Amino acid sequence: MQAASTVDDGYWVISSRRSTQHETENGRWGVDVFRRKGRVQVQQTSMQELVAELTPGVPVCIFIHGSFVSWRSHLQQAEATNRWLRRAGGESPLHVIFFTWPSDPGAIVTPLDVSVRGRRAEFNGLHLAWVLSQFPEACPACLIGHSHGARVTLSTMHLLGGGQVQGLVYNGPKSPSKRYRVVLAAAAVDHDWVNPSNRYGQALCQIDALMNLKNRTDLALGLYPLRQPFSNRALGEVGFSATDRYIQGPQRCKMVDVDVTPLLGVGHNWPLYLAAPQIATTIAPFVYYQDASEPVLSQSRDQQVTGTDPLEKVPASRQPAPLAVRPGWQPQPARPSQPIPQRTRRVMKPSGF
Repeated sequence: MQAASTVDDGYWVISSRRSTQHETENGRWGVDVFRRKGRVQVQQTSMQELVAELTPGVPVCIFIHGSFVSWRSHLQQAEATNRWLRRAGGESPLHVIFFTWPSDPGAIVTPLDVSVRGRRAEFNGLHLAWVLSQFPEACPACLIGHSHGARVTLSTMHLLGGGQVQGLVYNGPKSPSKRYRVVLAAAAVDHDWVNPSNRYGQALCQIDALMNLKNRTDLALGLYPLRQPFSNRALGEVGFSATDRYIQGPQRCKMVDVDVTPLLGVGHNWPLYLAAPQIATTIAPFVYYQDASEPVLSQSRDQQVTGTDPLEKVPASRQPAPLAVRPGWQPQPARPSQPIPQRTRRVMKPSGF
């Protein structure tokens, strides 16, 4: 694309830190937009200016951070992540956007703090769903969610797929023809939450492909099941189980686990990912839409034994599809689900069987 050569190496920051963070809070709906271009420091701008600068056909990459990240540390990570992604993509054009939500650390981190931020991350799917609705029709998007940022990501896709979050549904502009991809890193969500009828059961219906970077020795995610009784293990630690893939039925072809344990050890924080260029090289064709819609990136037993690169890619190509834009959005209460009739309750099976 000739127009793509005009895309610079700067980035945008979209903030919901001043927006409402609870379904019962009578606060502000909307986001703040900032621009980082060249050597100029981050400056506030508008969503209209952001949309005007997006080049049709050029992919949009949106990174969502996890919990206990301040505004200052987010800007530092954004600068490093922008370089990390662009270096891996070579000269390919890419619009990079960083979505930040209020997750600042307190003086002491308690299990309650983790729970509160997890719920807040989920609620921010409403804000991010509206942001995605503002983008041009011909710009495919890839969302990268780290830790609780994975919860923001899956919540967003679930809402765009018609699901509900905390009693609310998204009724703003959306289209099933819009192309989305998702990369989850150290995902602090149950490994089965994207299964049909589960917490984010509509998410996979909205996306072309989901790449899950799992770390089997992630110390923080090893403690994840302790947050509540009978909790499942984290997706970022164990990946999708065989049962998860079976329940997904035909949708399972969209899911891929990439084992990054040898590169991260017990680490969980995002800067450790930035220190591993192999990870950036692996996700780059996925983020830039340069590969197949169903990547084969799993690690074989022979690769584990011999020490060869476990992050092998399968290149291909696919053109983005257009998005039909419809104006207007307000969060709406979800309709109560209808109970299953008693006479059919025993014979119904989960979707995907």
